[in-house]
Amino acid sequence: MRGRRLDNIKFRRQVPIGRFVADFLCAEAKLVIEIDGSQHAESRHDQERDAELKFRGFRVLRFWNDDVLKDLDAVCDTIIAYVRDESLQRWRGSGASAFLPSWSTPHPSRRCAPSHHPALRRLRAFEARKAKQLAFRPLTRTASHPTRGEGEFILDAPLTAALASPQPNRRPTHMAGTVEGEKIDVSFSGKRCIHSRNCVLGNPHVFVPNAPGEWIHPEAASVEQVVALAENCPSGAITYTRKDGGPQEKPPLVNTVRLRENGPLAVHAEIVLGEETLFRATLCRCGLSQNKPFCDNSHIKAGFTATGEPPLKEAQVLEARDGPLTVTPTVNGPLKVEGNAEIVTGTGHTIARTTKVFLCRCGHSANKPFCDGSHKRVGFVA
Repeated sequence: MRGRRLDNIKFRRQVPIGRFVADFLCAEAKLVIEIDGSQHAESRHDQERDAELKFRGFRVLRFWNDDVLKDLDAVCDTIIAYVRDESLQRWRGSGASAFLPSWSTPHPSRRCAPSHHPALRRLRAFEARKAKQLAFRPLTRTASHPTRGEGEFILDAPLTAALASPQPNRRPTHMAGTVEGEKIDVSFSGKRCIHSRNCVLGNPHVFVPNAPGEWIHPEAASVEQVVALAENCPSGAITYTRKDGGPQEKPPLVNTVRLRENGPLAVHAEIVLGEETLFRATLCRCGLSQNKPFCDNSHIKAGFTATGEPPLKEAQVLEARDGPLTVTPTVNGPLKVEGNAEIVTGTGHTIARTTKVFLCRCGHSANKPFCDGSHKRVGFVA
């Protein structure tokens, strides 16, 4: 972020905001970036901090250290989106959310005198410029207080009330749960998620990327939009239940098994898998998933390679293209798929139409996606 290297966006580092210090601040977008370790999970201090910053008109984006180390491109894309697209900056508004910060005494570890601290000088200049455009009211400074330091800022009454107000009743966790909306409930299964990012790219108002707490907000878009987002999840990790009288999810008119490049089989059908009936699923074909038959992204760590564009072949015409599709993971063997199905490349070309087929899931077939018996040779166990 230094020197406007991230899409020419100006960030300041270790900026004091009230009684807190932000890791990174983009003053233009009123966006605070925090990089956190695992000790911040479910932190009450962070919740209070975020509430105060939100009241002052800032949005806080939190990323785990692992996100930065393992998926830096996604982190950068998210930051750029929130800075450049003002439609994602709903926290910028009038009234309380437009209040500009009034800066308190610098952190004790800083050696500069408070009035000469470079960050304070720059931010006070910014505050002076913006104060002409937005309604500004500083927080109350105490002259002395038995439990507060000399000249420390305290919360005024409206902010105290905002912090004390109860939060909406939600029940999701990072890994699984259901978020209840007025017209639609959205459920999420972390075990099924392959992080295709269709949800956060489709509408980051509804599915907030990299949020350490509540990240699903079904009220942030129309029911039809939420439905479209959920049905665009290839793994079936996101599902929904409409409460507005509208139709629930239905199986597709054409059953498809789509080959993802160097990745799983994305199945879209009325999938009968054991005692479950699903409409969307991504099934492992590298043989390494710890959540078989579902994909868990082990193919990425293992460097699994399998084309999503095998040679095209002439395919027979099926009398019907929909209906139940029974998927049976055979013991130490392939996936047995029974029912009408079209096996489709990543670009949408059909390479086979079938009513019964055995698909490789050991990762060693020389005729992928079809099984060629290699599971016996390699001693595949599942």
